[in-house]
Amino acid sequence: MNSSVVKFIAQAFLVFIVWYFVYELWLLPDGSLDEWSSLNIIGSSAGLLIWVGYEVFAMNRIIGIAESPGIEIVDGCNGIAAMELFLGFILAYPGDW
Repeated sequence: MNSSVVKFIAQAFLVFIVWYFVYELWLLPDGSLDEWSSLNIIGSSAGLLIWVGYEVFAMNRIIGIAESPGIEIVDGCNGIAAMELFLGFILAYPGDW
């Protein structure tokens, strides 16, 4: 394998491992990052749905379109892990800033 590819994968993996331990041991038990993220997703989604003409309800981490049960954005389903993985690839990518 090309050494730059191995270096990229190793750096991305290192960022992922560091994030995993920081998130699992500190941020997830605290819950404030997940709550903030989930509430922002709910608020943004409600605003977008209202803008396109839907009647929406949003309460805490639950959002729905009128006369539907709605969905709840819970810890682990709010995209934080996917954003971290993407950030890890960006940070590990070889090249100029």
